[in-house]
Amino acid sequence: MKLRIHRNSIRLRLNRPEVETFGALGRLEEAFEYGPGPQDRLTYGIEAASDIAAVQVRVSGNRIQIVLPAETAREWTNSDQVQVRAETGTISVLVEKEFRRLHGANKDPDLYPNPLEGK
Repeated sequence: MKLRIHRNSIRLRLNRPEVETFGALGRLEEAFEYGPGPQDRLTYGIEAASDIAAVQVRVSGNRIQIVLPAETAREWTNSDQVQVRAETGTISVLVEKEFRRLHGANKDPDLYPNPLEGK
């Protein structure tokens, strides 16, 4: 899972196995470890929650969590829908399925086929 933060926008990009794991478990989390101690770790992830009606961004300490309504998560993981986009107050959120690049030799089988391949 890739995390991108730019100004007041946050984006998560998930490959196929990550989307499958998220669909099955309702959550997915990774960490960026930037030092030797437990406090030197930024944890980020995505989860589904049945008790919310809109996308949320939850930040607590060294943890960033994007929370999708359960139905939104189910629709996204079980369809060809590419992204979930939302505005949560001052934060723009984008959760995407990651496509293969069109250029280069990298044909990672874990990435979704690019719709522009072969054109």
